[in-house]
Amino acid sequence: MNMRLLILSLIALLGLGSMEAAEVNAGSSGDLSLGQEKQLLDQQHQALEQEELTLAQSYRQLLDQKRALLEQLRALNPKGGTTKDWNDLWENYHQYKVAKDEDDDEEDYKDKYNDKLKALGSKDVDKDGFKSKVEALLKALEAVRKQQDSLTQSFATHHSKIQQLDQDKKGHNQRTGRQ
Repeated sequence: MNMRLLILSLIALLGLGSMEAAEVNAGSSGDLSLGQEKQLLDQQHQALEQEELTLAQSYRQLLDQKRALLEQLRALNPKGGTTKDWNDLWENYHQYKVAKDEDDDEEDYKDKYNDKLKALGSKDVDKDGFKSKVEALLKALEAVRKQQDSLTQSFATHHSKIQQLDQDKKGHNQRTGRQ
C-alpha cells in the first residue's frame, strides 16, 4: 500500500474527511479503486459506529453522575423534599449563575434560588454548613451540565459525519452502478 493511500485511509477512518476529499487528494498518481473506496467507506462506517457507542456510554455516565449528585443533595435533608425539588433548586441555581455571568438582572433568580434553598433546609442543621455542602454539590452538577453540553456538540458533529458518509456511500453506489 503506498503512503498516500495509507494517509487517505487514516483520514477516512478517523472521520477527518469525506471520500470526495479523498478522491481529490488522491490525484492521478494515487487514484482509489472502487474496491479500495468501498473498504475506506466500510472502515469509516465502523469508526462512526464505535464513536456512537462511546458517545452513548459517556451520556449514560453523565446521567449516572447527575443522578448520584441529586441523591447526595437529597440525603443532606431526607425530610426536606424529593429529588425533583433538588433538581428544581439546581435549575434555579443554574439560572442565577447564568444571569450573574451574563450581567443580567440576577436578583430575581437569586431570590428564587435562596427561597428554594431555604425551603429545602432543615431547621435543626447549621445553615452555613448546609448551604456550603449544597453549593459544592450544585457546582458539581454545573460541571456535569457543561460536559453534557459538550457531549451534545459531539453528537451534532457525529451526526454530520454520518450524513457525509451517507453522501459518500451514495456517490460510491452511483459510480459502481448500484442505486
